[in-house]
Amino acid sequence: MNGAGNFHVPKAVVRLYHMLHTLAVQYIRYLNLKCFSGSCSRKAPSQTRDIGEIFPSELRRNSAYSLRDIQGGTNTVGQAAKNIENDITWWIDDGGRWLNFGAEYANRFPECYFPKGEHRHGPAFDMLGMVKVTDYPRLIDVHWDIRHVTPGALDAVLNHLIRLDIVRNEKPMIALKFFFGAWNSELYDSPDKAVDRILELSEYADVTPSNAITIANVDLDRIGYSHPLVREFYDRWRAMDGILESGPSGDLGGLKDRSLILGLDSLDERLIYRSAGKNSMAGHLLGSDWPFEVLGMEVDRCNSDDEYESEVCSDYPDVLVSGEPRLDHIRAFFQLDGDDPMWLNYQRLLLPWKTRSGEPLVMCFSQPSQTLEVPFLEAATEEAA
Repeated sequence: MNGAGNFHVPKAVVRLYHMLHTLAVQYIRYLNLKCFSGSCSRKAPSQTRDIGEIFPSELRRNSAYSLRDIQGGTNTVGQAAKNIENDITWWIDDGGRWLNFGAEYANRFPECYFPKGEHRHGPAFDMLGMVKVTDYPRLIDVHWDIRHVTPGALDAVLNHLIRLDIVRNEKPMIALKFFFGAWNSELYDSPDKAVDRILELSEYADVTPSNAITIANVDLDRIGYSHPLVREFYDRWRAMDGILESGPSGDLGGLKDRSLILGLDSLDERLIYRSAGKNSMAGHLLGSDWPFEVLGMEVDRCNSDDEYESEVCSDYPDVLVSGEPRLDHIRAFFQLDGDDPMWLNYQRLLLPWKTRSGEPLVMCFSQPSQTLEVPFLEAATEEAA
């Protein structure tokens, strides 16, 4: 029992509880079969999405706060969340209490607010060890710091997710956004999978994270296991024999807007941006103006994280010279000036192209993904540094 009068549930008990409820879930799903005219049917299983299909910019959604915000809140709903209304943000403290800072809180404390459009790692996470939960109609959004979260807060969110897995017929998606040296984002299609992942991550509470950049080259024979858009880029390149007859705009259509195209400058000395799609991963990450600002700029001088740029751009010249495509799985620590660090996890395809005149170009397509050769926890610990 902690100082707030609440019992802390050991991790082993939570795991056992989860295993027992997995059996219960199957029985409940059976009872929920809907029978019409003597025939029974149930909803098709939820589609499994690539759990990395959240652009890094989404990590910053509605998460900034100050310590004054946390101290000012007094609206609680007891030891656990009984019924969380949609589109409401809650903070769970070390006693397992769910503190609501919604419209009522904003009216009571108009000088304290949660600025939208930013994501900040600060005292609520690393000093108070709180968990932030936002409940949307079909998505539960969970934020916490792996190394500083309090047992009471973590137990409360685990118990809530276990309950959701049992009582809801239509399982919500669960977005886990956790700080481990930097912010990382993962998406799961059911609460039980999210519970398993939270328990796995909790084992790393005493592990020091690294700021590594891990690039794993993947054999092109395995491209069939890649994201569909990666396969589409590769298939288009093969179908065209790597030749742009009419230039990128005419031959590539919508694919050009999702990629970066690089070529040598007029002196054939520097690799520069010839095109930067606004719907590329870099465009989403660095803002709507970035695709226009970088045209003609050297490829490794275009954002404030020099170490990241130097590392990920080092393979471009080899592809340009060799004319051989390259597939990589990348997990990289990334930080812009004045912003929180984040983990970038993505599949990257580098394709060598030539124009009708024989000018060599390199196309870079990056797709956020969690289904990568290198597991996140391996890349984010000192073992991979």
